[in-house]
Amino acid sequence: MKAILQKEWHGYFSTVTGYLFTAFLMLFAGIFFSVLCLTGGLPSFEYVLSNMTFVFVIVTPILTLRGISEERRQKTDRLLYALPIGLTRVVLGKYAALLGVLAVPTVLMGLYPLVLSGFGTVNLGAAYGSLLAFFLLGAALLSIGLYLSCLSDSPVACAAICFAVVLVNYFLSTLALYLPGTAEASLWLFLALCLLFALIVLRMTSAVWPAVVALAVSGGAVLAVWMANSEAFAGAFPALLEKLSLFEAFQSFVGGEMDLAALFFYISVSVVFVVLTVQSMEKRRWSE
Repeated sequence: MKAILQKEWHGYFSTVTGYLFTAFLMLFAGIFFSVLCLTGGLPSFEYVLSNMTFVFVIVTPILTLRGISEERRQKTDRLLYALPIGLTRVVLGKYAALLGVLAVPTVLMGLYPLVLSGFGTVNLGAAYGSLLAFFLLGAALLSIGLYLSCLSDSPVACAAICFAVVLVNYFLSTLALYLPGTAEASLWLFLALCLLFALIVLRMTSAVWPAVVALAVSGGAVLAVWMANSEAFAGAFPALLEKLSLFEAFQSFVGGEMDLAALFFYISVSVVFVVLTVQSMEKRRWSE
């Protein structure tokens, strides 16, 4: 794992990728800090980070561009499969390198609340709590990008898919406002979600029966709840979309609240997609 981490870290900073990523985040941090805090007199660094979250829509596909899809394009993924350390450590090494690259601008941004405190009273607990949430938000998005890089041997195609997924998640809470809130509409949308879940299982297992079972169990559970209490479905699907928005979860930190549920959500998403990445690579390993 250490060798993979060092290789990936060197890959990011022996090229311009790591430096551009750091410079890009620091550029926007400086702009929003100057406009909101220095010029606008706002003593809350959380608002700077809140305005910066959209940057992840751009940088996540770029940073994960040279992930596993690049290994597949260069046919070096076979070397990863032959390593004696196991694919779990390979994926963890790659993911740790991504987190390291993200940590560089995050640590540098930690200086801003200290600078701001020289001009007046600043809630440092809220500032650094939001900075932690900002890092974990980025970690969750990078885990999604790492998984999506397994889907094709074309880095550009994977980057485009990653951009679309992150962009949709960014506007997920807005999209929820335009969905019908009736119980019947939520029922059909939940059933469509069950079908999507079954298709994901089908792709992961390449077997029909697990997908059929997944569809039957999830769809059956939805229908059972519907028959027991159909009124509970009113507005349920739009509410679910709001809960699934990684960006919306960050907004609780803007008010100075340390939302442990949001932090757990970010960590859970990261773990799930790292596991999915390992499984995807294991599947490809045995299919060759």
